[in-house]
Amino acid sequence: MAEAAAGRGHGPQGLGARVIVGFIGFGEAGSTIAGGLASAGVERIYAFDIAADDPRLGATIRDLQQRGFTLTVIRRFLDGELEASDESLVAAVTRPVSPQTLTLDELAERSGVAAPLLRSLESAGLLVPVGGGDEPLFPAEDLEAIAAGMQLIAAGVPIADLIELGRDYATATDRVARRAVDLFDEHVRERIQSEGGTAEAAERKLLELFNQLMEASGILVRHHFQRTLIRAARDHIEKRS
Repeated sequence: MAEAAAGRGHGPQGLGARVIVGFIGFGEAGSTIAGGLASAGVERIYAFDIAADDPRLGATIRDLQQRGFTLTVIRRFLDGELEASDESLVAAVTRPVSPQTLTLDELAERSGVAAPLLRSLESAGLLVPVGGGDEPLFPAEDLEAIAAGMQLIAAGVPIADLIELGRDYATATDRVARRAVDLFDEHVRERIQSEGGTAEAAERKLLELFNQLMEASGILVRHHFQRTLIRAARDHIEKRS
């Protein structure tokens, strides 16, 4: 139900900070609706989920909410698709630690690159925000990547061509990354879960292996791309000759 204390018109013009919205049986649909209302100018949205007061599930739901897990992730825990030993791994994936985050405007100010160009880079998948808040936040490490991109532009590479190249790379990388996640889930996570032992031991082992494989994957990808780039340059030279 929605109640407007003032301004009951439709559209963003009719929605103000005094609109109070409540959802019964919140769920992912309510989350999507709430996001739309927030974009329209509603500043205070209240949600009620009857399961949160359930004697059996309530404490678990509240604990997972306090840890910052999304409704979809909480549902997977409750349905048994994720085990208790997955909690640290899920937290590392859904809420990665970043020393510092910046808004897009702050990123523009720090990098000296206009915000519209940074938005184009975000749309192309070259800048990926972290977290799921109302305003996209970017890791401060992106400043280094932006500086590297500006070096290419300064060398004469057209911005449009660079963005198109980045979009193609982001698409290909996303496909490979999703396959890599499937392999980890199938051959590492499921194996550890089936070995038995305590949930705490499995949780520690999963998180340790995940961090190790993340670092190893980064080294492999960087090495392969550099070698592939050199080979492509050599082929290009020989073809032109």
